[in-house]
Amino acid sequence: MADLTGRNADETKPDIATWGSGNVLETGEGTTKVDLDDKASIEYVDDKASLSSLVVVSNEAPANLKGVSDYKCDGDGDDEQINQALQDAKTRGIGCVTLMGGGFNIKNPIRVPSNVRFFGYLEKTPLNQDFGTDLDYIVSNENINVGVDSMDDGVIISGIKVVGEGIDEPTERGDGNNKGIVLRNAKRSHIYNSIATNVESHGIWICASTDCTVEKSFAYHCGDDGFESTDGGAGLGDDASISRQIKFINCRAEHINDAAFECDDGPKYVSFINCSFDATCTQGIQIHFHENRVPPENILISNLNIDGCQRNAVNISSGRESIYGDGTIKNITISSSIIKNTGSAAIRGEGAENITLSGVEIINCDRGPRFFFCKNVDMDVSSYENTKDGTQIADCDNVNIKGTYNYNGSAGNSSRGLFLQRSNNVLISSLFDNNRNQGMYVQDSDNINIDSVCSNNEQEGIDLLDTNNVTIRGKVFNSGNRGIEIDGGENIHVHVNSYSNNGEGIRINSNPKKITVKGDYYDNQGDGIYILQSPEDVTVDAKTYDNVGAGASFQQVIYGSIKLHSVNNGQFGLLLRECHRLNVGGIFYNNSLNRTSTVFEIHIRELAVVSSKITVQNAKVIPDEGRSEVGIRLRNGEDCVVINNDVRGVWQTSAIEDFGTGTITDPVNQDKTNDYNLT
Repeated sequence: MADLTGRNADETKPDIATWGSGNVLETGEGTTKVDLDDKASIEYVDDKASLSSLVVVSNEAPANLKGVSDYKCDGDGDDEQINQALQDAKTRGIGCVTLMGGGFNIKNPIRVPSNVRFFGYLEKTPLNQDFGTDLDYIVSNENINVGVDSMDDGVIISGIKVVGEGIDEPTERGDGNNKGIVLRNAKRSHIYNSIATNVESHGIWICASTDCTVEKSFAYHCGDDGFESTDGGAGLGDDASISRQIKFINCRAEHINDAAFECDDGPKYVSFINCSFDATCTQGIQIHFHENRVPPENILISNLNIDGCQRNAVNISSGRESIYGDGTIKNITISSSIIKNTGSAAIRGEGAENITLSGVEIINCDRGPRFFFCKNVDMDVSSYENTKDGTQIADCDNVNIKGTYNYNGSAGNSSRGLFLQRSNNVLISSLFDNNRNQGMYVQDSDNINIDSVCSNNEQEGIDLLDTNNVTIRGKVFNSGNRGIEIDGGENIHVHVNSYSNNGEGIRINSNPKKITVKGDYYDNQGDGIYILQSPEDVTVDAKTYDNVGAGASFQQVIYGSIKLHSVNNGQFGLLLRECHRLNVGGIFYNNSLNRTSTVFEIHIRELAVVSSKITVQNAKVIPDEGRSEVGIRLRNGEDCVVINNDVRGVWQTSAIEDFGTGTITDPVNQDKTNDYNLT
């Protein structure tokens, strides 16, 4: 045994100047790969090694190092000496094996037994593969082919670099099953500061293990996944086959043909903390399961900082098995992360439950978060400058959307801050600003509660299509088209400030039912409120002012109540065309500012058919003195009533004109005063 306790570390410790605190390891490609600290693999205290170890030296080692070693390798099948040292460390109770002096040639797997520490010096002591396919290089049990009954405990693998011979510059997924470093059926084991590269399959693979950590390690040029936690096909969900309490901390993957990190088939309580990858990886973090396997649960992803990925940075997929009820991935949390420049959605979820996104920033991806067939999604995200939608939700239940969704969309792409389809029980309390199409587009959904700000979007701020049981609150302004558009649907309640939009403040059409409109609608380039195409049961109690168009226009509305404070609008204070069974009241003052023909405050008229059963009651109508011609005009109406209104001021033509059939009982006040309270 080489006793390192009393020896000056410089005699055996390789030059680690490039590993100093705050420095990085440079690979042969000359690109930054992984942060390293100054501990390498042995803890040094006052330049003295702090433990005893069996030392295995390379055939490349200098003579003085070979002279103090316990095992000398000859460069041909060095796995034999390494495995012997590992077994001796276990049986003799030493518990530690250290590689020194150069590279090693291995023709068979290295097997690390229970409670043994296996140390190396990364680039200084690489393990170079020299054997065929379907073998793993370093494993933490004593039978690589079975391994199910060998519950290894307390293994530490540190400073180990495995170099496979399977692939060099991978262009497609590897066909072999070689893996770099494996914990199989391990407990309380740790892989630290290690590297796996050029392997046909997985870089670092954790299978059917419990309470294990992979920290500050690096996988690159792997034909399958860089890092994976799985049951490995060992079972169908029993305790002996499911990995649990697995942590990946400060790990990085590059040049990976499948997922940089994967959580596959059953693992529970898996954490990915401060992990990273780049655009050379096909997929980022993938969480999924195969048919007839157990879905993963309780997955934490925290402090990602991602700049580039060919597909999704995070992909959560139960697949069709979940959709048809055969299992669901549950309890996924993604927090405090930045994701940039992904080729597909930054985060994609399908068939999962209980997903939380908190403090996630998404920039310049193909799309922001995208969820299908999921339940209980709670997201607080900043998603902006993406090529397509800021976020997309489809066929989901119980969704809470918070955060900001700004500047999404590019030329030729249909894009919104939020695209919501066929979903139920959705709460939206967000900012949607400067998106290329709508701020939010909601279609074929139910039980939607919106309390948001939609501003500066190129089309509508909010666009609803065939959506039922909706409440809309907040502000909508500076839209390139209408502030809000609602087509179809039932039980829709709107109470917003909608202003400075390039069209109407709100437009409701296509046969909706049970509509309530409240709030302020002002300074819009069209009408403040425009409701048309046979909506039924409409209630309006709103203020409309300073709009270029009418304060409010109603066309083919069947049954409802209108109470307006309509002031200083460019067209009529209120225009009714082909409407039926409406009660009208409110304040109408100084409207029709942009009209050059007959000026009206309230105009009731025919379209294809005449309006009927309109009651104007308890309204206060005041002219723009010296300009207004008619206060209330009823043209070709049937069974209409104008009663108990306060119509005052000077009218150039008449206070009330009736060209239809009905009852008019209001006197005309000619006292030439406009002195009443408009508040």
